[in-house]
Amino acid sequence: MSQSKGFRLIVVALLGFAFFAAQAATITVTSVADSVTPNDGAVTLREAITAVMAGNDLGDPNITAQGPFTGANAFGTADTINFNIAGAGVHTLAPASTYPNITKPVTIDGYSQPGAVANTLAVGDNAVLLIEINGTVVPTFNGLFQFMGSGGSTVRGLVLNRMSGPTFNIGFSVNSNNNTIAGNFVNTNPAGNTLLIGTSPANPIEIRGTGNLIGGTAPASRNVIVGGGCCNAGTILILGGGGNTIQGNYIGVNAAGTAALQPAIGTDAIELLAAPGNIIGGTAAGAGNVILGTNLGIRLGAGASNNTVIQGNFIGTNATGTAGLGG
Repeated sequence: MSQSKGFRLIVVALLGFAFFAAQAATITVTSVADSVTPNDGAVTLREAITAVMAGNDLGDPNITAQGPFTGANAFGTADTINFNIAGAGVHTLAPASTYPNITKPVTIDGYSQPGAVANTLAVGDNAVLLIEINGTVVPTFNGLFQFMGSGGSTVRGLVLNRMSGPTFNIGFSVNSNNNTIAGNFVNTNPAGNTLLIGTSPANPIEIRGTGNLIGGTAPASRNVIVGGGCCNAGTILILGGGGNTIQGNYIGVNAAGTAALQPAIGTDAIELLAAPGNIIGGTAAGAGNVILGTNLGIRLGAGASNNTVIQGNFIGTNATGTAGLGG
C-alpha cells in the first residue's frame, strides 16, 4: 500500500471515529413510573436521565437511539429525552426523590409528547402541556431538577408543581452555565390557571450560574411561573453568577395574563442577590416580562444592580398593561 493511500485510510478512519463518537441519543420516555428497571418494556424519565448522564443504556434494550448506532455508542454530548406515553390527556409523574443531577448537556422536551403544543400567542398563552411532574413527596431541599457541572441543557414543555419538601423546595436549581428553561409552567396546574404549590415554601427557579436563559422572545419560550409563598422568597432567584437573561415570561399571573396567581404570603417575583450584569426584559418584540409579586416585583440585593438592565416589562399589571393586578 502506498504512503498516500495509507494516509487517506487513516484520515478516513479518524473522521469516521469522530462522527461515531459525536452521535447523540434520542431516548423516548414511555412510562409515568419512577423506577430504573432494565428490560421491563418501559422507559421512565428517571431511567432516561440516568442513562444519558451515565452515557450508556444501563443494559436495557428499550433505551435506544433513533439513529445509526445503539447502546453506549449512541450517546454523545447533546442527547435528547422525548416523551411518548400512551393515552390521551395529561400524564402525571410523581418522583419519590430529586431526579439525577444533570451533569452533561441534554434537552428534555415535554412538547414531544403527542398532542402537546407550544404557545403561539404574542399576548396570553395557549400552550397545551401534557407532562406534569407532581413534587408532593420529594423529601429534599434541593431542586427537583439540578443542573450541575457542564451546562448547555434545555428543559421545555413541562409542568412542575406541588413541591413539598420538609423545609424549602426548588423546581429548577441551575448551578451551571448557558442553560435554557423555556415554555414550562411552574407551580400551576397544566392549564396555567390554578395555583398548585406544596405544603412548604418554594423558589420555582434558583440560579447560581452564568449565561442562563429563562424564557425567551419567541411565544413558544414563555414560562408561566408562580412563587412558592414565604419569607420574601423569589419566584426567580439569582443567587450568584451573572449575565443571566429573563425574558418573555408571565411571573405571578395566570397563563392568560389576566389575573394574579400569587400566594397570599409575601413573595418577590424576581430577586437578584449580588449577581451583576443580568437582563430582565428588553426592547425586542416579546422580550418584556409580566411581573407580579405579592411583596415586590423585583428586588435587587447588594451589587445586583451593577450593569443590570430592567427594561420593557409590565410590573403589577395584566399582560397588556391596561389594568393593575395589585402586588
